Amino acid sequence: MYMIKQTPQDNRKLEMCFDCHNFQYQLLEANKPFKDHIFQTIFLNKKHSETWSRSEIKKDKIIREDWWHQLCHSWTQ
Repeated sequence: MYMIKQTPQDNRKLEMCFDCHNFQYQLLEANKPFKDHIFQTIFLNKKHSETWSRSEIKKDKIIREDWWHQLCHSWTQ
């Protein structure tokens, strides 16, 4: 479903990748080869972008690229 990878240069930094076929019902298709799955990858903290593996993603495989200002999950009562 998802992958969390430590950054080799600094194992305190992480990259996250999600297999969208496990979260989006419209992508479900019986026996779809893994190589044809759609993934969402999130790179956090742009000031450490030199540690990202972003350059390893084939350009022709990128469907869309968005830059987020922040990612925050919070809860209050």
